[in-house]
Amino acid sequence: MSRRINIPFKAEMAELIFKGRKFATTRNKVYGQVGDWFYIGNRKFEITSIFKTTLAKVAELHYIEEGFNSAASFTAYWIKLHPRKQFDSNQSVYFHKFNEAKP
Repeated sequence: MSRRINIPFKAEMAELIFKGRKFATTRNKVYGQVGDWFYIGNRKFEITSIFKTTLAKVAELHYIEEGFNSAASFTAYWIKLHPRKQFDSNQSVYFHKFNEAKP
């Protein structure tokens, strides 16, 4: 059964989502399940896929889905968000894909 969840986004990431340039988010933990939904502002989004991977794989294969123009820009943003841990290419993370829910 799907449910409403909360996934926090920085303002600059929400803007990329609204522009249709970002349709995935990489997190240190799982946020919900496929079919769960969340709001950013008054727009509703649904999780379509979640899988475990490494930061290196996200930077190499999924940076565009994350809204970035290059692996280097994804990596730099990750370091900005995680200054103590930095970017450990072997770190296990959870990649959440989503799309805007149909009304």
